Formats: sequence, C-alpha cells, structure tokens
Amino acid sequence: MTDAIRPRLAIELIAALFAVTALASLAASWVQAEADLDRSLTSVAQQLVETREADTHADTRPGGSAYRVTSLPTGRLRSDLTDRMQAILALRGSSARAMVLDTGPDTLAVALSAPERSFWVISMMKPRPLLSFSPWTIVAWLGLVGLGLGGVSMLLAQRVTASIRLLERFVGAPDGPDGLPPEVPPNGNSESQQVAKLLNALRTRFETTIEARLRVVAMAAHDMRGPLQRMKIRSEFLTDDERRVWLADVEQVEAICDGAIRYVRNREVAEPEIPLQLDEIVVAVVAELRAMLLPVELGRTGKARVLGQPLALRRLLGNLIGNASTHGGGARVSLRVEAGEALIVIDDSGPGIPEELLERVFEPFFRHESDDRPEIVGSGLGLSIARGVAEQMGGSIRLVNRLEGGLRQELRLPVPEVETV
Repeated sequence: MTDAIRPRLAIELIAALFAVTALASLAASWVQAEADLDRSLTSVAQQLVETREADTHADTRPGGSAYRVTSLPTGRLRSDLTDRMQAILALRGSSARAMVLDTGPDTLAVALSAPERSFWVISMMKPRPLLSFSPWTIVAWLGLVGLGLGGVSMLLAQRVTASIRLLERFVGAPDGPDGLPPEVPPNGNSESQQVAKLLNALRTRFETTIEARLRVVAMAAHDMRGPLQRMKIRSEFLTDDERRVWLADVEQVEAICDGAIRYVRNREVAEPEIPLQLDEIVVAVVAELRAMLLPVELGRTGKARVLGQPLALRRLLGNLIGNASTHGGGARVSLRVEAGEALIVIDDSGPGIPEELLERVFEPFFRHESDDRPEIVGSGLGLSIARGVAEQMGGSIRLVNRLEGGLRQELRLPVPEVETV
C-alpha cells in the first residue's frame, strides 16, 4: 500500500507546488514590470522637467534624450500611463501637461508641453516582464523549478509515508506467542519514532488487559476445583447410571479448568531454549499416546535437531497428535526435513473442519462441534497453546482438509542443524 501511496503523494505535491510557483512567478513578473515602469516614468519625468525649466534644445534625434518637436509622434495615446505621468509631475510640483504615446511594440514616447505650441519628447523602452522572454527561457525556468520541486516532493513523500509503512509492518507482522504483534523499534525520522512509541504503548496496554483477564480466568478455574471435588463426593449417593453421567460432566469441567490454568502458566513461565532431537521427541510422544490406548501410527521419521523448550515442545506435539487420535479417528505421524525446516505431518480420518473455521479453531476456548461429534471433551485451548509454542520457536502450524477425507496438520520448525537418513 505504501508503494502505491508514495508516488501518488509525490505527484500531488509536485502539482500543488508547481501551480503555486507558477502563480507566484506570474505575480512577481507583473509586479516587477510595474515597478520598472514606475522607475522609468519617474526618470523620464525628471529629465523632461529639467529640460523644460532650462528651455535648452537637446539632441533632436529620438533615442533616450529629450528633443523638441512641433507635432506629437505618431502613436496611440495611453490614458492609463498618461494619468500616472501626471501624478508623478504633480508630486514634483510641475503643472505641465504630459502625454504618453504607444509608438511601437517595444517603445513609448513621453511628451511634455513646451512654449510656442511645441513639445519636449523622450522615447523609452517598454519594461519587459520576466516571463515575456523567449519560449526557451521560460521552458528552462520551469524545468529548473520542476526539478527542484520534484526533489523536495519526493523527500516529503518519503517522510510522510515512513509512518504509514511503520503501521503496515506493525499490522502485518506475525503475532508472537502471546498473540500480540512484536514491538516496533523507534528508528527513522522523528515522526516515525513518535509513531513507534505510540504503537508500543498501545501494545503494552493490550498486553496488560489480556494478562489481567487471563489471570481472572485462571483464578476462577482454580476456585472451581473445590466445588468439583465436592460434586464428585456427592455423586457416590447416586445410582450407577446417574453417577456415570454426573462424573462425565464433572470431568469435562475439570478439563476446561485445567486447560485454562495451563494456558496462563505457559504464558508466564518460560523454559530455557536448548538443542533438541526432534525425531526422538516425536517417537516418545507417539509411544505415550499408544500407552493410553489411542490409535496412533508412526511413519517415516528423518533425524532433525531444533532449538526449543523441551516441555513446551512435548505439549505442542501431544496436543496436535492427541487431537488427531481422539477427534479424527486415529493419527498417522511422519517427519521429514525440507528447505531448512522440519516438517511434521499429522493426518487423520475424521470429518475434517469447514474451510471457514480452519483459522478460528486456533482461538482460545473455541471448539468446533458438528453432528458427527456433538460432544467434545476439552477446554478449547489445545490448538491455541500449540500455535503459540510453534511461533515462539519460529515455526508455524497449518491445517488443511485432505481431498481423500480427514484433516492434515502441518507443523514446520526451523532446523539449524540437520541430519537425515
């Protein structure tokens, strides 16, 4: 988006500044021409007054000095300039009658009444505005103005869009393990630094709010353990069928409470990251789930080492493989290394997930229930925890529905050191 805004903003700035500069140049040209005309008329008036007072016959040829004639030069009377000349003479205390004639494309003639029905006359050049020169001069002037304005506009556009580009990176950055975008480094110009500080402050407020709400959830889940234990004790007074239904509901609530508490603990307590043999952990997790009589098959596993937290990684794999084995009718797990990443593929034979819900299932406490599986035991936090751990390790989780049926979970983790077999 910024790449599209920057040139458009630069063009708009160039057009606006160019228009202002052109208008200012026209105004300056007109003001300059008027000022030159006033100076020229004042100088001519001074010469005519001095010549008339001295009553001396100067050079009788036109060309800038005063000459005396009995008839006015041929030309069109300029009443506007005549009035200005009369005003100038009045300021000098002269009551002589003056006329200004337009005698050619570039010349004017100023005539002052003299004795014996004659006139003192001085020819003068018309002042030329700055923009009345040759077309090449105007083109060169406008070209220089355009180059200067183009450079300034590009700098301004770059400075303005720097903050927008910062917002783009903030919004488009992948969420961290806490579900928040990463902090923005306060680099660049002063505006970008201020925007970075505001974004970081906003991120801190969101983080504080989320943590406070999660702690409330964890405390509520912890406080529910007491009533749940008492409900278990009271179930002993029920019949076998009633007790079985009762305990199933209690165990489901307990699973939700335990999941909420683990979710908060995972956010607050971080293990140190160490090199781990990923294939060995996969084999161990599969063995644990098989010991729980869950249907899990282990496919081909290549050797791979990753950098991560042991307990968090085991919990991540346990959640993904456990979901496939319990909700997908059985899990098939394989591990291979490609393009510097370890790819763990977990396939199942379940009903899959609607396409519009493939991202929503990662939301905390969201559970997908359908006619095929109306009752799902769990807290709805497993996939959320799994994605957080994967992203903390620099990896990702992707869910896709297989064409032949069932769901595929793809876990990718960066592999700094790889051994394949």
